[in-house]
Amino acid sequence: MRKKKEEAAKRAAAAAGLGEIKVEDTSKPKPKVPPPPSGPPPKHILEELALRMRQVVLGGAKFLKFGKRGKPHIRYVCVNVLGNLHWDEYAMDSSHFRPSENFIRLKEVVQVCKGKESETLQRRAADDAPDYLCLSVVAPDRTLDLQAVSIEQRDLWVRALESVIKDLQG
Repeated sequence: MRKKKEEAAKRAAAAAGLGEIKVEDTSKPKPKVPPPPSGPPPKHILEELALRMRQVVLGGAKFLKFGKRGKPHIRYVCVNVLGNLHWDEYAMDSSHFRPSENFIRLKEVVQVCKGKESETLQRRAADDAPDYLCLSVVAPDRTLDLQAVSIEQRDLWVRALESVIKDLQG
């Protein structure tokens, strides 16, 4: 019976100008693919992900920073090796910072928000800032309100900051 089906398929393919075709043997059972593992990922994968997240924030990036007063301005944002989130008008090296008041201790951060959630980003100065590019780092004594250059940058930084904060707050 199977032979007849194969011959009929070959004749039909030849008549249609398709040349020779192979007919799949359905009589043999296909090998079973094991289901993906359930539960949390292995520890080494989590450690690798945490390391990559640290590298993102240690490397720093350029953002548009919104303040309580004045116009938004470009700032370089970086996390130093002590776990402080710094911003400055010049690019920074995560291991060397000049003394500055422009930092938040990530250990004290209460929340990292996506969108225009903060009071500062609700102001008129932030009207032109797209909601999908904004993020806020909220600490008890201050908030850092930023606009990323892309959704990918914003989401990557939110995930990276949350990962580093989780590690620091233990």
